[in-house]
Amino acid sequence: MKSISEISQLLANRTEQVCQILLPGGQQKGGFWIAGSVEGEEGKSLQVHLDGDHQGKWRDWAESELRGDLVDLWMKSKGFTAKEALTEIRDFLGIPQPSLSIREKTYAKPRTDHKPLSPEGKILQWLTLERKIEAPTIAGAR
Repeated sequence: MKSISEISQLLANRTEQVCQILLPGGQQKGGFWIAGSVEGEEGKSLQVHLDGDHQGKWRDWAESELRGDLVDLWMKSKGFTAKEALTEIRDFLGIPQPSLSIREKTYAKPRTDHKPLSPEGKILQWLTLERKIEAPTIAGAR
């Protein structure tokens, strides 16, 4: 199973293709994909790095809080939750969806074949002398 950072890196390796899908009204200019917003219309305020150290990182300069990696862009442009976005991204990248399996819990029945306590044994002496429990009570509890 791949981590989100690994998925983000795999998306970054295909930044231009992702931009063409998510930001169809945008265009490549230099080392950036330029679009109007996360909705993908024409414009100049949203910029996605196509290569270099910041490949796959983006920012919408018209709304300073809008920025992140391509997983964030996928969520914002499609209005998805993180779970919905990751499901679609895994399909896009050809990564199998994680399968969560729940193991059935197994329980063992308590033993009913208890051996009687030895009258000389330390346990019976401790129960009767220290704990002041009478022998018939101990015998009935088991």
